[in-house]
Amino acid sequence: MPDMRFAPAPVLLARSGAGGLNQTSVRSHNERLVLDLLRREKTLSRFEIGQHTGLSAQTISVLVRALLKDGLLSEEQLSRGRVGPPTTPFSLNADGAFALGAYIGVRVIDVCLLDFRGNLRGTLRRPIGPDGLGDQVVALSDELLGSAPPPVRERALGVGLAINRVHWGAPAAERRGGWAPGIGLDDIENRITGASGLACFIVDDATSAAIGDILYGERADRFVYCHIGAEAQARVVLNGQAQVGFDDSLVVLPGLATLGRALKEARVADDGVWLGNELPPEAAGLFEEWAQTMAKCITSAMTGLLAFLDVPYLVLVAPLAPGELGALAASIDAAFAGAGLAVPTAIGHNAQWAKASGAAASVMSARFSKGWSEAEDQVTNA
Repeated sequence: MPDMRFAPAPVLLARSGAGGLNQTSVRSHNERLVLDLLRREKTLSRFEIGQHTGLSAQTISVLVRALLKDGLLSEEQLSRGRVGPPTTPFSLNADGAFALGAYIGVRVIDVCLLDFRGNLRGTLRRPIGPDGLGDQVVALSDELLGSAPPPVRERALGVGLAINRVHWGAPAAERRGGWAPGIGLDDIENRITGASGLACFIVDDATSAAIGDILYGERADRFVYCHIGAEAQARVVLNGQAQVGFDDSLVVLPGLATLGRALKEARVADDGVWLGNELPPEAAGLFEEWAQTMAKCITSAMTGLLAFLDVPYLVLVAPLAPGELGALAASIDAAFAGAGLAVPTAIGHNAQWAKASGAAASVMSARFSKGWSEAEDQVTNA
């Protein structure tokens, strides 16, 4: 089964400088090149695809016809310019492919259904119960996929599985930036594959979340990515790859577990913290205090990082209600401004479901993105 737990995120197409090849033997490479380009640019004509890739007009016509036939591209309305004949723009067909994503966290399991454009078509979030983790993921996946129309089920490619470090084994000293599989992890993978008939792709949770923004986010291909879960974890994304250090525990900051304990001590229900619900009014003061503490921690980490790297954005995601996530982003912006850091905070793609969504995006990337196969080779040959 494909195993991405130690693989870097895919290298995606840059806005300029990417070139294609016209040989028939590299059609698959060129198809991925075109799909990556349309994922980034949204809509392009044949002529514009040629400008970006350097592919010949004949090669582009062959590729576009094949991708239309496979249902991966859609024709948009004719674009009429002031000079010359109208042109037909193309975009990714949202219904062209689907992937399931699952995240096994500390307190909850998230499952989502992602379409080819990175949109969420369905989500489920449940507290972790007494049954086996694999059984719970399979049950939620069956519920989500079973409620989808037949064309969606027929075009489902696989299940991406992101797993919090508490479910993994000890750090793997012989590998850089990885964790050894915990007891039962392979059984979870086999359980999901056997029940769904779909390939299962495993990736660590922080990298998983970053993959979703690399593929479908609106930021440049260079940013700092911060996911606030039970703990806060960061990834530096450079040239479309999420960088994983030798010991990623060095970039783990306090997260929702800290807020949950404060709410519990104050006898305020903390279910909303883990389920993405709005917190009750009586939690406002505790949330604000926690948000300011988080902002100080992230500012300290960013100050050190910016001494070595120029990164234009901090991309923030968390399973919080939208209003609370926005308030946290505002606290971070205020802390950055106070420290003289000119780095805006942006809410990431599918922010409340980032880890499950990113796990599903890893399936899309494995099938359609230029660069993932090279990443898999690095893992195989390590």
